[in-house]
Amino acid sequence: MQGLTIILLGNDTQRNDGAIMMAMAHAAIHDEAEARTRIFFHAPAVQRLTQIDDAMLSEAQAMGIILVACQTGLADQGLDASALRFGATASGPIAIFDDLGDDRLIMV
Repeated sequence: MQGLTIILLGNDTQRNDGAIMMAMAHAAIHDEAEARTRIFFHAPAVQRLTQIDDAMLSEAQAMGIILVACQTGLADQGLDASALRFGATASGPIAIFDDLGDDRLIMV
């Protein structure tokens, strides 16, 4: 089974919501053990992972979707990994591509 990695390039709520919904659909039909689902929040998109309340991201986390924040995006906003919510971790694009494996890749 192929996994899915989605990279959110900006902070367009409508586009990002659609991408998160696609990740949730992928996670709904694939067990975490057989095909991971991962979203990388690049640059300004990391703001969403610092919100106190976001029902869509809470559901994504509950479904086992891996949420990753761009380290540079956090630093650009004066934040660090301690500001992240929804079980998100901080990493960089090099690590994302290094660990891509056979995942499908979508950039939004």
